[in-house]
Parts: sequence; C-alpha cells; structure tokens
Amino acid sequence: MAAKKDTLKRAFIDSGDLYEDFVRTQFKDFDQYLVWVDSNQEIMETWLVEREFRILEGCKSGLYDQALRGNSAAVSNLRALLGLTNSPGRPRGTKQDLDPEYQAALLKRTNDSFAEDVARLLK
Repeated sequence: MAAKKDTLKRAFIDSGDLYEDFVRTQFKDFDQYLVWVDSNQEIMETWLVEREFRILEGCKSGLYDQALRGNSAAVSNLRALLGLTNSPGRPRGTKQDLDPEYQAALLKRTNDSFAEDVARLLK
C-alpha cells in the first residue's frame, strides 16, 4: 500500500495538468478520484502544499536564470514575486503633476526664476 501511495504522490506532485496527468492515469473515472480525495483529505492537503512549493521554486529558479542573462521582464516578475515592486523614494501612483497646489508652486517657482534672470540680465 505504501508503494501505491508513493506512486500516487509522485504522479500528483509531478503532474503538469492534474486531470490529464494524475486523475486519468491513476483512477478509473473522476467519481473514483472524488471518493479517494474525500477519504484522504489530509494527505491531499500536504501533497498540494508540496506541489505548489515545487512549482513556485521552479518558477523562481527560471526567472533567476533569465534575470542573470539580463531579461528585463524576468527581473520585474522576480521582483514582484519577492515583494520588491516599489523602488525606494516616492511610491508609484502619486500623480503629483495633477495636484493644483503642486502646479501653483511650480508656476511660482518658474516665474520667480524668470524674474531673477531678467533682473540679472538688466544689470
């Protein structure tokens, strides 16, 4: 029985498409699979955690290799996976260009700079 369980575990964890690679090859029909899942819920939860872990680690490994080769899409995806989405400094999406106070301060600074240049040139 342990050998059968190990075979099922390996087939579940290594399957790319759970239905095609696991359910159709290991069970007579989908109803038999559902009965097996109901009676082995704890085992399935453990296997699912391991399967997701292996998938994520495989993705990170592939992205890491591509990032080392200079693939910018891989770098941004790897940063998102690792939670490094915002660079240091001002957070993205602040849109200060549309802020009326910012626009007024920018206009005042531009006018003051212009007035200083005019005064300097008139000397």
